[in-house]
Amino acid sequence: SSDLMALGVAHKHGIVHGRLSDSSLLVDNFEPTRSQQRSIKICDMGQTFILRPARNGSRIDFEAPESLLDELPLPTNFRTYQDRLKAFQATDCWALGVLLFRMLTGKMPFSNNAGTDMRKAITESSVQFGGEWRSMKEAQEVVHGLLRHSSRIRMTADQVARHPWIALSKVHISRSKMMRVLNNVMWNTMETTFKKFTMRVIAEDMPPEKLAIVTH
Repeated sequence: SSDLMALGVAHKHGIVHGRLSDSSLLVDNFEPTRSQQRSIKICDMGQTFILRPARNGSRIDFEAPESLLDELPLPTNFRTYQDRLKAFQATDCWALGVLLFRMLTGKMPFSNNAGTDMRKAITESSVQFGGEWRSMKEAQEVVHGLLRHSSRIRMTADQVARHPWIALSKVHISRSKMMRVLNNVMWNTMETTFKKFTMRVIAEDMPPEKLAIVTH
C-alpha cells in the first residue's frame, strides 16, 4: 500500500509518473520479520512532467489504451499538461492495474497467445479473470476498476486507497514523511540525467539501515 499512497500523494500535487511499470519498483533487500515488513517503492519519478509517446516492445503491456490509440495528445507546455492532468494521471492508474494483476497472479491481464497484435489486445479485449480470483473478490474489484478502457470511469489512486481491500490493511505513513519524499522527487526532476542515474545506483546498493538514516 505504500507505493499506492506515494502515487496518490503525487497525483494530488499535480505529478504524473508517466512510465509506471514493473521496472519502476524497488523492493527492500532484506528478509521480512514480524516487526518489519518488506516494502515496495516507486522509482524513476525523475520522469515527472515528461510524457512521451507510447512504448513499444515488452513495455507496451503497461500502456493505457488512450495512449496506444493516440487519443491523448502529449503536452506541448506546462499549461496543456495542467489542462489534461486528470487524463494523464489516469494512464498511471491503468499501469497500476496491470501491476496489481501481475503481482497477484504472476500473469499479465492481456496476452497475444493467439497471435493477436498486442496493441489490439490491450485496446479491444476485456480482462479475463481466471479461477484464482475467486478468493480475491475485493482485489478483483480494484483491478477491474483500474483496467477500464474509458479513462473517465477508471478508478483514481485516491479511490483505490479508500477501497476496503486497501484501507483495512494499509500501514499508516505520516503526511510529513510523504511530503519529504515528494519534495525529494521534485528536487530530483531538476538534476541532470547522469546525476539522477548515479543517485539511483547508490540508493539501490545502500543497506536498509543506512537508507533508514537518510530517509529520516
